[in-house]
Amino acid sequence: MISRPPTYPYPPAIVHPWSYYSCGLRGNGLPVSATLTTAAVGYLWPLRMNEPFVVAKAFWANGATVGTDSIDMGVYQMTDQVTGRVDLIRSTGLVLSAGVSIVQAVSTWRVAANAAAIADARDSTDSTTYTTASVTLKAGRLYLLSFVNTAADAAAISSIAGGPTWTSRATTQYNGTAHRVSLWSGVPTADYTGTIVVTFGATQTAGRWALNEFSGVNTATTDGVVQTATGTGNSTTPLATLAAFGSANNATFGANANTADSTTTPGAGFTELSDLSTSSSPAAFLQTQWRVDNDTTSDGTITSGQWGAIAAELKADASPFVIPPSPAGIAPDIYMSLAISGTTATILNLITDTHFAASAGILRITATGGQLPTTATAANPGATQRSMIMCGFSSRTVLD
Repeated sequence: MISRPPTYPYPPAIVHPWSYYSCGLRGNGLPVSATLTTAAVGYLWPLRMNEPFVVAKAFWANGATVGTDSIDMGVYQMTDQVTGRVDLIRSTGLVLSAGVSIVQAVSTWRVAANAAAIADARDSTDSTTYTTASVTLKAGRLYLLSFVNTAADAAAISSIAGGPTWTSRATTQYNGTAHRVSLWSGVPTADYTGTIVVTFGATQTAGRWALNEFSGVNTATTDGVVQTATGTGNSTTPLATLAAFGSANNATFGANANTADSTTTPGAGFTELSDLSTSSSPAAFLQTQWRVDNDTTSDGTITSGQWGAIAAELKADASPFVIPPSPAGIAPDIYMSLAISGTTATILNLITDTHFAASAGILRITATGGQLPTTATAANPGATQRSMIMCGFSSRTVLD
């Protein structure tokens, strides 16, 4: 018999993996306090909402051991059913697990970054233009393009073409006039796939660049870049110092360039997004990093040499977190997600096998350091994964 999908008279107060808005499964036995098998996995559970769900809090159930791990919860939309590409809608950012055998709840949403650059490369030829590989940019997201160029008098970028309207945010020469590091921002109004072309008004001897993607940013003004700062010097510590932040929920981004070291160690609390060098003369190196919270000093550590640095404050989106409904008649395209930064803390969960998890529509993604990436490719959870975790979202603020 064919019938229409079920409807429910009242919107749910809570959605979680066991609810009929998600997997709706009843496992054998009870959830147990156990560690997850790896810190590099994010778990995705399908959501089938009949109407938009306004999130008041994200929650999870801590087990008997807290440890020093952090948890990140969010919601993804699958934008390509063929490849399994999922794009992050909103997330909590890494939150320190606190409290033994309790439900922990979070009501703030943070900026998220991809764990690696969307594009990073180098070109050691003399030219007035440098072109990236083809990239796919999503509408409404913030993209930061960090660029280092060299010449006897390293020129400022005159224009950038391809994708969104690009705006210069900061630039500085270092090593006298031989090197320059610049930061540009762009927010596409429509999805874009293609190359990005960086143009100078004079011939440069080389260029290297990193393109980083961020979601959960309030891009209404200045693309979500609240402030920037630059720094130059000759030492082991490239840094740029920002003024006080406008909100505790805003994130910090840094681009560190230098002449001496192909491997920049990120500053304390920062996650490295890219680190690349070139064999051109003069040598030049570029590293980008970020952290989910405030840090007025974006810094790193290198072998002593000339350096130039740029820091930026990114404005977190403070609008309501809304989980959209899934369109009727297609496979689920909305997923709640959770990742944990380590393997010492325990969380209440059920161990499921491959067939059980796959039939429920549970997926997994790579989550470096427990951080949910802005974009990922979802896959089958694999054999014997602890996939049914006690977590979810509440539409009420009374959940404590």
